Amino acid sequence: MHSTLYNNCKGNTAIVHEDCTVREALDHMVRHEVGRLPVVTRAKPHRVVGMITRSDILSVFNRDLNDATKEPPTLRIPRLRQTKKPQTD
Repeated sequence: MHSTLYNNCKGNTAIVHEDCTVREALDHMVRHEVGRLPVVTRAKPHRVVGMITRSDILSVFNRDLNDATKEPPTLRIPRLRQTKKPQTD
């Protein structure tokens, strides 16, 4: 139990850079089959500045969906007028 975490890391750790998009982070999680990623800077890639989880990403997508439903539609399609059919005797 006195072994360090560093000594127990297996292979390369999946990370994401702070300037990546949410979509890129999600793709990275799927590719590496993980549910969270350490966030690092490009200047100091060994220094973790945060953590992003699947839950964080779902919250972003949920917020975007909610914002989109509040906006009025951008395309209005006029209703077609129904014409009366001529009467036949």
